[in-house]
Amino acid sequence: MQNEIADAVVSLAKKHLGRGPESTRVTIDGDLVVVLLRNGLGSSERLLVGEGEGDAVLAFRRVIQDVLRPALVAEIQRIMGRQVGTFMSANALDPDYAAEIFILL
Repeated sequence: MQNEIADAVVSLAKKHLGRGPESTRVTIDGDLVVVLLRNGLGSSERLLVGEGEGDAVLAFRRVIQDVLRPALVAEIQRIMGRQVGTFMSANALDPDYAAEIFILL
């Protein structure tokens, strides 16, 4: 299941952001699924971070994650065979990490 989840999340990132992360780690523990993505910022996002515009990148990422929420939740539900009760997402810029967190019902 971990590989299938990683592939689904990376596929959505590539489709909608133009590239995927360098690495992905999936942890499943009971009703908790965490997808940790490393080095997923695009070149324009890295440029903005380097110019001190990290807040703009974080704001953009929040919007993208809200837009992708239905697709991400649908993939986790399909793979896990359970409903997602809560989805949360967080980003860090330096080092470049994103976390997608799903709590299953």
